[in-house]
Amino acid sequence: MTPWLAALAVAAGGAVGAVLRWALARWLGEGAGLALANVVGSAALTAIVLRATGWPAPVVLLLATGVCGALTSWSTLAAQVWWAAVQGRWRVAARVLGGSLGGGLAAVLLTWSALGR
Repeated sequence: MTPWLAALAVAAGGAVGAVLRWALARWLGEGAGLALANVVGSAALTAIVLRATGWPAPVVLLLATGVCGALTSWSTLAAQVWWAAVQGRWRVAARVLGGSLGGGLAAVLLTWSALGR
């Protein structure tokens, strides 16, 4: 695979993942949307990792690095938790952090269990 094809696959997937994360934030609100994006992205990435044997490299890059990488945003999580904490909104910060970390880990474990590994 050429570097250009790899970059195109990641960019195309990243565009989709970023728009999905933005849409979830608009639909559910910043904190809940981000937490759900991180949970869904964690489950999807786990499924891809478990099932991608033999898949073409551009497909894996598009889905795993592109879509899941942009959908799950740890930098946005850090910024939202920090901003809520600075504003004294500790419960919001805890919910967003706990939902993303705890929910993401639970999604990985459930997906791993469901797919038989």
